[in-house]
Amino acid sequence: MTSKLLKTWLVMLVVNTAVCERGVTQDQIEGGQPAEGSQPEISRDEWRSKVEDARRRAEQQRREGINLIPPQVSETAIEAEMSRRAIEDESLQPGDIVSTNRGLFKFKGGPLENRGPDNFEPMITPRQQSNK
Repeated sequence: MTSKLLKTWLVMLVVNTAVCERGVTQDQIEGGQPAEGSQPEISRDEWRSKVEDARRRAEQQRREGINLIPPQVSETAIEAEMSRRAIEDESLQPGDIVSTNRGLFKFKGGPLENRGPDNFEPMITPRQQSNK
């Protein structure tokens, strides 16, 4: 029984490999037409035309200085932005702990529009206490 299953599997593998190497589509195997809604193949000249258009657009963008890759942002800038967002979080309640690029702070409370360093109390971690 096992050898019959193995033989069947090998035959299927060989047939599948042969079909894939030839680039035969499922429609061609079944003898049908391309599925409705599928795009027909384009000619070699149409393909070359599309590639050339894309090259021209890329060259134009290069000449105009248009960069599709966003600029690299420093880790320090990211940390500062994340700290600012944490401090300006509207959902902060008195007693909440905020982690910033300058350490941990406990929110004492206060309105968002007047929020500043006076609204936060530095947290002393056990490591900082042991260094004193």
